[in-house]
Amino acid sequence: MQNLNVTKSIVAAAALLTVLSFSSVTTQAQTQDCGCIDAVFVVDDTGSMGGAIDNIKAALPSILGTIKDKANGALVRIGVVGFKDTVTVYLPYTANDGGAGSAAISAAINSLTASGGGGKAEASDEALRYVATGASACPVSGSLGAPRATCLKKVFLMTDAPPGGCDDNYVDGVDDTNSHAAALAAAAAGFRVNAINVNSFPFTSAAHPGGVEAFVLNDMATTTGGTYTEVPGTGEGTANAIIGKFADCGGAGPVPAMSEWGVAALVLIVLTGLTLKFGRKERVTA
Repeated sequence: MQNLNVTKSIVAAAALLTVLSFSSVTTQAQTQDCGCIDAVFVVDDTGSMGGAIDNIKAALPSILGTIKDKANGALVRIGVVGFKDTVTVYLPYTANDGGAGSAAISAAINSLTASGGGGKAEASDEALRYVATGASACPVSGSLGAPRATCLKKVFLMTDAPPGGCDDNYVDGVDDTNSHAAALAAAAAGFRVNAINVNSFPFTSAAHPGGVEAFVLNDMATTTGGTYTEVPGTGEGTANAIIGKFADCGGAGPVPAMSEWGVAALVLIVLTGLTLKFGRKERVTA
């Protein structure tokens, strides 16, 4: 019996070591550097988005500094795209270099003005499609350029409206489907969508009684391995949501992995379990 208790203690210790192994490696992955980054701010710039846009502007130095720090010396490029029922490129991919490039990025974001957008639905779906593929069913002003194949590619998409293509109108089975197709195109191009729902006046439909915006933006994030965040209609917290997406380089979180110690502990658990099993069998058959 004493030997059995010792063996159980060994199993418990090995199990604890395995859990700690998962935790330590996960924490390490969450704090890793992102390397080179191509990030695009895709912003609904209709009248109701004034609070969110102002919140971003106020924290812009912190946002750009965080992105630059997470790259750890690698080149970061940022683009700025706005949408209503059309798509406008305010800034093509530009280096966040701490000099002229960063000044251009700041100028482009600070130039965003919340105006227009008489209808509820806006072209978030077509704006995302344009970033991912370079093409859109809606009129596009300006040119974003192409992302780099080997860099982390991120979209920060912010809106308080359901998707409506270019016609300012949301239809179940049409615009939610088109939005999902745009998300698939973004995923195929290697983009993670970090979707931010500025929860002003949620739009509901028969298919999505909990809110079309929440469903569609969640789907964009899930489809591309990004994240979904809700902020109040005032826009408060939008900048913090952007900064927070770099804690794990913009994904939904790293997949836990085991270190060599964790593997050894798991092997010990299995072997000890076999010892217990066959030890009991020998005692019964003796």
